[in-house]
Amino acid sequence: CLHTRRHHQHSVNTIASTPLSVQALDNAATPLTGVTVSWSISSGGGTLSGPSSTTDVTGTAAVNYTAGPTAGTAVIKAVADGLTVTFNLTITP
Repeated sequence: CLHTRRHHQHSVNTIASTPLSVQALDNAATPLTGVTVSWSISSGGGTLSGPSSTTDVTGTAAVNYTAGPTAGTAVIKAVADGLTVTFNLTITP
């Protein structure tokens, strides 16, 4: 299981104050350590601090996002073990 509970809104050309994060859990809801999560920007621009991150002892993997110069929606995807979480970020002027 791969999930997140956060909603995100950012201003153009700024780094997010909170990293984007996901948590990997097994079927018993136990955090999974050492899972590689791949991150990508599907649309809306901006930059990520890296293409992947690894889950820690709490099962959490994170990446920093910096918004691009255009207001609108940025779509970021986190993928691990065939599971995908999509972040729809609102970018404000």
